[in-house]
Amino acid sequence: MTKNKGQAVIKVKDEGIGIAKEHLLYIEQSFYQINNYATGAGLGLAIVKKMVELHGGTINIISKEGIGTTILIKLPL
Repeated sequence: MTKNKGQAVIKVKDEGIGIAKEHLLYIEQSFYQINNYATGAGLGLAIVKKMVELHGGTINIISKEGIGTTILIKLPL
């Protein structure tokens, strides 16, 4: 976590398989899952997005297949 221009910035990054562009538009929606083989209900990012927005913040997901995913959460201080 860092502080930048009156905002707390939380950065979560992995070096996994990444997320295909066609899924990036939908992964913050409730119950959306990329495949039917994964465990979970597809609620995690939807809940995080709603909580961040309720606190006046933003969430940005950047992903490249084969490279990984970065999630930036910005919250006002």
